[in-house]
Amino acid sequence: MRPVGTSVGPGVRIALVCVGAALGLLSTPPGPLPPLILAADVPFLALLFLDGGRRWKRWAWLYGMAHYALLLRWLGEVHVAEVPAAAFVLGPIYVLLGLAIRTLARWRVPFVAGVGVAVVFEEMLRTVWMGGMPWPLRSLAFASEVPAGQALTGLVPAAGLVGAYAFSFVAGSTSALLYGAARLARFEGADRRRAARSVLVSALVPVAALFVLALAARTARQDHDARRASGEAFVSDADFLAVQANIPQDLKNAGGPTSNELLDRHLAVSAEALAAVGDKPVAGLLWPETMVPWPWLAPGLEARYPPAWRDEVSVVRRVQTDVTGKRDIDVFLGVLSRHPHPDGHARGVLGELPERDSLVHVRPRRVPPPTEPLPRPPLGDARPPWSGPVERHDKVNLVPGGEYTPLGGMLPFLKKVRDLVAAIPELQPGEADQPPFRLEVGPPWIEGPEPAGHKVLHVGSVICFDLAFPATCRGWRERGADVLLNPANYGWFGQSDFRAQVLALARLRAAETRTSIVMAGNTGPTVFVDPVGRLYGRFVTRGGDPQGQPAGGVATTFTEGWASGPLVADPALTPYVRMGDLVWFAAALLLLGIGGWRRRVRR
Repeated sequence: MRPVGTSVGPGVRIALVCVGAALGLLSTPPGPLPPLILAADVPFLALLFLDGGRRWKRWAWLYGMAHYALLLRWLGEVHVAEVPAAAFVLGPIYVLLGLAIRTLARWRVPFVAGVGVAVVFEEMLRTVWMGGMPWPLRSLAFASEVPAGQALTGLVPAAGLVGAYAFSFVAGSTSALLYGAARLARFEGADRRRAARSVLVSALVPVAALFVLALAARTARQDHDARRASGEAFVSDADFLAVQANIPQDLKNAGGPTSNELLDRHLAVSAEALAAVGDKPVAGLLWPETMVPWPWLAPGLEARYPPAWRDEVSVVRRVQTDVTGKRDIDVFLGVLSRHPHPDGHARGVLGELPERDSLVHVRPRRVPPPTEPLPRPPLGDARPPWSGPVERHDKVNLVPGGEYTPLGGMLPFLKKVRDLVAAIPELQPGEADQPPFRLEVGPPWIEGPEPAGHKVLHVGSVICFDLAFPATCRGWRERGADVLLNPANYGWFGQSDFRAQVLALARLRAAETRTSIVMAGNTGPTVFVDPVGRLYGRFVTRGGDPQGQPAGGVATTFTEGWASGPLVADPALTPYVRMGDLVWFAAALLLLGIGGWRRRVRR
C-alpha cells in the first residue's frame, strides 16, 4: 500500500497539527482515552503527503514542536523557558521521522510495517537526542491507570518480549493502517478494489502483533504467578518501607536553617513508619533522591574535609537514634555526593569538587553512639564501618539543561544560560557498570544451614530519570539485580501530568526486565511495582488510617506518609533482557533490504 498525495491549503495543515497534538494529549497518561494512541500518528502521516509532499519539512518541525510543547508542558513547573526550549530542540526529530517514512514509501517498503518500525527508531532517537528526556512515548498509553485504558494495560507484561517499543510499533502501524483506509476514497473502480485488498493484507501486521502481545502478556503473568506459588520466585516475609516526606521544592532549595527541618521531617516519617510496623521484621528503608541536606563524601575525602565528615556522622547517628534504634535495618539515603577531581586530586573548597546524585547504603546500628567521641575518618579508600558492601550508586543519565549543559565545554555561554533556568548545579554522571547493593532479608545467617526465608537480594538503583532509559534498567538486570530502587524528587513538576507518565514508565520497565521496582518520590508517586508491571503494597498517610490504602500513583501525590510491601525477586530473564533492541535493528534491516530489492527491480 502506498499513500496518495492531495492538494490543500495551509488551513488544513494547521488543523492536522492541532488534531495530532490533541490526540497525543487525550491518549498519553493521564489522558482519558488511551486507545486513541492507535490513531495518534494519522494526522502526521496526512501532513507528510499533502500537496504531494511539498513544504513537508517545515510543517513536520512545527508538528513536532506543538506535540512536545503540549505533552511536555510540565517542564514549565521548573521554568517557563523550559517548554519552548525543549519543543524547539526536539522538534527536528519529527523531521527525521518524516524523512524516514517518505523514503520508505518511495522505496515501496510495506507501508504499515515501515511506519511502525520508523516510530520505534524515532523514540530510540529521543533517548540520545541532547542526552535524554525520552518521553512522552506512545507506549505510555498502554500502562495508563485510567479506566478507559484497561484493555491496553492488560498487555503490559508483554513488554518483556521485545520491550515497550512493541507497543509503540503497534500504535504506529495501526495509525498507518487507518491512514491508508482513509485514502480509499481517492480511488475508483478496480483501483479501489486493489487498494482495499492492500489495506486488508496490511491489517495483518498490527492484528498479528496484538495477538502475539496478548498471548505473551497472558503467559508472562501465568508464569510469574506460578513461580511465586512454587517458591521459585522469592517474596520476602518482611516489608520494605519507602518514605515520602512531601518537602516543597522551595523549602528544599532554601538551604541554611531549613536543612534541619528537611532532615527532621524524614526522620519523623521514618520513625512513625517503623512504629506502625511494630515488631515485624523490616527488609529495608528507602528515602527519596537528595533528601539528605548535606554533602556526602566519597571515600578518601573524609580526612580532608572534617566539617563535612562530622555532618555525615551526625546524619547516620540521627537515623540510628531517632529511627532504627537497636534494630539492624538497612537504610538507603538519597544524597548529593562529592568526589575528587578527574585527575584524582581533592583540592580547594568542598563546594568546588565534582558532585553526583547518589543513593548510599548505610547500616546505622554500626555507628558509634553520640556518647562516644567522633570516629576517626577512614584512611585511604576505606569506607566507614556503617557502609554497606557496596557504598553507593550514582545517577547515570543526567537531564540536559537541568543537570548538565549540552555542548557546554565547546560553547561556555551555554552554561551561563543554563544557570539562569536551572536551580541545581551541574552534576557528574555515574558509571554504567556499577555493582548492585547486597541486601539480606529474612532471619540472620552467619554459618550452618541457611534458615528458611533468608535471601540475599541484589539491588540496583535507577535514580530519578534513570528509570526512563530501558538500557540502564536492562544493565542492572544483566548484572544480577533482583530489585530496582527508584528514589526521586518529582516535586519540581507540581500537580502535573508528569506523575502519571513516570508511573507508567515504572510499570513498563518492571515488565521489560522482570524485576520489582520500589518508587520513593519526595512528593509522589511512592509505590511498589511487581515483575509483571502490577502495582502492589499499601500507602499509609502520616497521622491517618494505619491500614492505609492500596498503592497508586495519584493517591500518593503531595502526601506525607510511606509505602510498604514485600520485595519480589523473579529469577526468570525476559527475552528483552537477553536480546535488547536487536529485534528492532533486524526488522529495520529487513525492511531496508525489501526496499532496496524493489528499487533494483523497478530500475
